[in-house]
Amino acid sequence: MLRELLAAIGLSILLSTASAARGQEAPANGTPRLQLNAQDEILYDARSTSFDKDGQRYVFDGDVVLIGGGYVITADTVDVQYTSKELTAKGHVLFMYQNAVFTGEQIHLQWQTGDFTIQNAVFVSNDPKEIAEAERRVLGQSIEELNYEAARKTQISSITTKKTEMRETFRQSPAFEPEKSVVEDYARLLEQQQLIQQAPAPSQAERDPDRRKRFEDRRRYWEKSRAAAATLPSNYYFRIEGDTIQRRDGYLYRANSATFTPCICEEGETPAWGFQAESIDALQEGYVDLRNPILKIKGMPILYLPYLKMPLKAQRQSGFLMPRVQTGEAKNGFVFTQPVFLDFAPNADATVTTDIFQKRGTRVGVEARYVGRQYSGFRLQSELIRDTSWLETGVQLEELQRYYLSEEPFCVSTDPIEKQACEQNQV
Repeated sequence: MLRELLAAIGLSILLSTASAARGQEAPANGTPRLQLNAQDEILYDARSTSFDKDGQRYVFDGDVVLIGGGYVITADTVDVQYTSKELTAKGHVLFMYQNAVFTGEQIHLQWQTGDFTIQNAVFVSNDPKEIAEAERRVLGQSIEELNYEAARKTQISSITTKKTEMRETFRQSPAFEPEKSVVEDYARLLEQQQLIQQAPAPSQAERDPDRRKRFEDRRRYWEKSRAAAATLPSNYYFRIEGDTIQRRDGYLYRANSATFTPCICEEGETPAWGFQAESIDALQEGYVDLRNPILKIKGMPILYLPYLKMPLKAQRQSGFLMPRVQTGEAKNGFVFTQPVFLDFAPNADATVTTDIFQKRGTRVGVEARYVGRQYSGFRLQSELIRDTSWLETGVQLEELQRYYLSEEPFCVSTDPIEKQACEQNQV
């Protein structure tokens, strides 16, 4: 019976050669949701929900989860002011937007503009591990379930591609109706897609039905919400911690009494290096401005600067790259490296690197790159150093050579008195 019904559905789809406009997906029956505006439908999940008699204020309490509009918010309590479109969440706050994860004690969010302020905040950008962990907490998925969902999406995508190809083939054919075998094949694809979409992960099937439905609703709304939100370039990582983190105008972040590091660290691990600053302004696809920053190496203060500006963008341009510091090698001592990138054209650039060795002097290196047509171009690399360590060794070797090759006794003592006495004895 199911096969005949699906075949009829497949026939009706194949016969429809005109493109149909896609409307909004109807929410599942019984799914609790909040309509803050015409565009954003918010799913909410909490232990208890209350609202005033006018329906202008909603209070959610206990393991609160809000998903929609590109956001995911979890907290102990959430207070929503419907008229002003303002949201205040308190207690163990987790806030996800685009490819960024925020955590803190309290957040005040203006839903229309996206501006917010977080207290005792941590801001992590473009960390796949952090994002996966946050999704696991909110969506209730283990590593096995995430792998299962990824495989499910791959299968559904493959089926969708085959269905699209079959419809396009029929549209281009002169036949008025598709052949029976084509309809049966299309119905088989519909059946496979339905079974794959409805089949829960093995671990989900063992859960309580109500709990399983709640997590399924969360995932569905998260997929819909994430698809509607723009994402940032994912080729740079950074982490900001501060007493407060604010977002203004959608792209500008300000942190007070904050730290900034591009180092990926485990929980509780001290970054290899970073900056502690009075305030930090970070503009997406722009720059990071640090006021009164202190460079810290493994938590130890090394260098103070009144002001520092660093790029925070995916598109390359000329400027200073991240400096590097090296210690631990006796022959070099403390080493400070500062590379400078020069962007001449999309197919030509160079990097000039200055290495300051405590025990060896200064080294300057140049690496130039040029790409012409496909499989053509060149790369030139050169370094120059006045190595004081090598020069001292060379002087010693020269004195030893003169000592052993000279027919006359040779005074090699560096002490002036001993050398004078040695020379007088030779006379």
